[in-house]
Amino acid sequence: MKLLKSMRNRLMEGLQLKNEFDYSDKDFWDISRLVTEHSGIELPESKKSLVYSRLVRRLRTLNIMRFSEYYELVKADLSKGNEQEFLTLINAITTNVTHLFREHHHFDHLKEHLKLLSQTQDKINIWSCAASIGAEPWSIAMVVHEFCKENPSCKVRIIASDIDSEVLKQAQKGVYEVNPENVKANPYLKKYLKLEKTEDSNSPLHHSLYKISDEIRPYMEFRQINLLHNWQKEFHSKFDFVFCRNVIIYFSKQTQKQLFEKITEIMNVGAYLYLGHSESLLGITDDFENQRQTTYKKVR
Repeated sequence: MKLLKSMRNRLMEGLQLKNEFDYSDKDFWDISRLVTEHSGIELPESKKSLVYSRLVRRLRTLNIMRFSEYYELVKADLSKGNEQEFLTLINAITTNVTHLFREHHHFDHLKEHLKLLSQTQDKINIWSCAASIGAEPWSIAMVVHEFCKENPSCKVRIIASDIDSEVLKQAQKGVYEVNPENVKANPYLKKYLKLEKTEDSNSPLHHSLYKISDEIRPYMEFRQINLLHNWQKEFHSKFDFVFCRNVIIYFSKQTQKQLFEKITEIMNVGAYLYLGHSESLLGITDDFENQRQTTYKKVR
């Protein structure tokens, strides 16, 4: 037993030596509490390794060798009203795989119900509330533009928001690495992506650089919004479609309930809500009915 304990201790010591930066349990919980307090995002103990791996590059950039020092830096900036480093932290730990037309069934549903909605109203509002680098709202814009070409009397507005202003700048540029074969296979991408740079033959993914066509830019408006704050009064019109995908997976159940109280307030009755593939409104709100896979309709 003593031998096994000794071997285990040596193994743990070896693992600790592999860490490039000082990172203790206290460091993790300090960062976790700070993140929850200012963004609502929950970081359970199971995320300890993820936090380390996502932030090491930032520590290198800042030439900081201890996570405790980085925590104090972010905390001090927040106390002065400077959120930028905190937003950099949030962006690092919440980065998701994202690409144009991810979960294509949502865009098929949007296309179908834009047509139905246009029969009763001539103005339609859409909100992408966690736009990240813009793949989601630009996908929406492609569907909207095709619809508007056939229904020119209907005016559609898209609001794309995110907590991070730097991420929104990237979204506004609308430049993405995409496999040319995927572009050829998707009629929307084929029509509304403009080749900027051909594929790198040394890249294992063989991606090329594409830019969003200017043709679909007029529909889009970008705003910086922290979903934890009270942002409802920023909107003067209610929404008919809300994309809130891969957002609530980071929040506690209580924060999810608070968020959807606000989202419900700015949606029209009969409006549609889209969630991420692993998300659900079960136990969060009774104001929506499940229509199909991760697609909900506001019923009251």
